[in-house]
Amino acid sequence: LFITINSNTFESSEVRFFDARHDISSGTPDLKLIEPRTLGLEYYVDHHDDNFYILTNADGARNFKLVRVKVENVGKRYWETILTVKETEKIEDVEIFRNFAVIFAKREGLPVILCYNLWTSEIHQIELPIKYCTISPGINNNYDTDTVRFTYSSPFTHESIYDYDMKLRNLKSMTVHPMQDFDSNLYTCHRVHAKSSDGTKIPITLLHKKSLPLNHDNPLLVRSYGAYGISTEPEFQLEHFPILERGWVIALAHVRGGSEMGFSWYDQGRMMQKKNSFTDLISVVEHLIDAGYTDPSRVSTIGTSAGGLLMGTAFIMRP
Repeated sequence: LFITINSNTFESSEVRFFDARHDISSGTPDLKLIEPRTLGLEYYVDHHDDNFYILTNADGARNFKLVRVKVENVGKRYWETILTVKETEKIEDVEIFRNFAVIFAKREGLPVILCYNLWTSEIHQIELPIKYCTISPGINNNYDTDTVRFTYSSPFTHESIYDYDMKLRNLKSMTVHPMQDFDSNLYTCHRVHAKSSDGTKIPITLLHKKSLPLNHDNPLLVRSYGAYGISTEPEFQLEHFPILERGWVIALAHVRGGSEMGFSWYDQGRMMQKKNSFTDLISVVEHLIDAGYTDPSRVSTIGTSAGGLLMGTAFIMRP
């Protein structure tokens, strides 16, 4: 067993470790360094058996990868890559258990949970209750278990807790918070794409009543953020329901500047390429008008901070 000491910034990491059984009364423990701090290198360490499992962006893995290294030789030159993702995917978190590593990731802007068998290297994916949702790790303090807990929410579902048996591949609902007098079956969440000015496909998540005639009479609310790598998530928002009931369409615009499609999506909407965030939003609204979801006189937006800047700039550029 080891205790790790982590020192992290937004652009670098440095991790030291020592034996958890060290008797402090005998003196200061010997702190061993995993890898010296290097600008641009991030890494996060978990211990398992004779290895450390490390989530890192080393060697150009902007969307992160999972590597393994022996406890006795921990330097970066010994890191063995065991899991990578595509350019449009990203790893957000990893949980290590006795038999499995659980990888929380995004694929094409949607959450996925992968279970990696640490003994056989077999990987399988958890089938989530609904495709368009948000996922985050739950409290998983028990190392000697084959059950991982995570929290889940969707545009029409309160945050709920699920347990998944990785060995039996069985998903079990533990805590669900139903909404009184609300039937989620009356609503739909689906995805379309707009083509931006440079030809890039911009994902749009749409929420509305299933029975709503999709025509130019519908008022449209556009939500987006598009900055700092923060994703616009299809999460539960209580304030959506009064307007959905009244026949609105809600569009979540996943413009560049967020990281829904990996960190290259973030890079394409920041600094000298920041204009892409604004033109993406313009393309989203134009597409929804052209596709018959709404009319220019019925478009509204909501945004604060960077989201407000995005909305304001886009509508100045394209009144």
